[in-house]
Amino acid sequence: KRALSAARTAYFSHLINSNINNPRFLFDTVAKLTQNTPANTSSFCANDFLNSFTNKLDSIRDKFTGPHSPQGDGHELSGIVQTNCSLSEFEIISPETLISLVTASKPTTCILDPIPSNFFKELFPVLSSSVLHIINMSLSVGSVPSAFKTAIVKPLLKKHNTDPQILNNYSPISNLPFMLILLERAVANQLTDHLSNNNLFDKFQSGFRS
Repeated sequence: KRALSAARTAYFSHLINSNINNPRFLFDTVAKLTQNTPANTSSFCANDFLNSFTNKLDSIRDKFTGPHSPQGDGHELSGIVQTNCSLSEFEIISPETLISLVTASKPTTCILDPIPSNFFKELFPVLSSSVLHIINMSLSVGSVPSAFKTAIVKPLLKKHNTDPQILNNYSPISNLPFMLILLERAVANQLTDHLSNNNLFDKFQSGFRS
């Protein structure tokens, strides 16, 4: 009995340690161990979520481009910083910068990745020159490779205690390919530096700033 208990403990310890960066898997595992089934079940299909999220995006766009948008009602937007500074192009990054981006990135794997991201990081010394070329080419031409424009979108409840039968209680969470995450961070760093160096940040903004 002790041997069986020790083997069971060793098995689940290895399972948890191997999936330490996968909270959904860990949650399901704990639920199984405690004999609790996840309560967040719904009868919606993929198209239901697609239509709901698409409608949300359309509604947000209409607020900026519709007849009742701030630009379309004849009034000037208040608080806009006037500047002659512009960011017309991105700079290519150095191998050292790429290393720091890879090191700082969590190994969260997307099913669209050709190899798991933790394996990618182990092989990075071999892959670094090719990865650097792809990212710098994208920065130079100002275009995102088509292969990077696909994500796995999962609907997750905004709060664990909300009704799973109401579509508006869900938020779309995108699981991005690891290479796109690296490219995004390279762009975000340069954009943040430009806004900061030219004092273009809103002084009242306190959140959603990288």
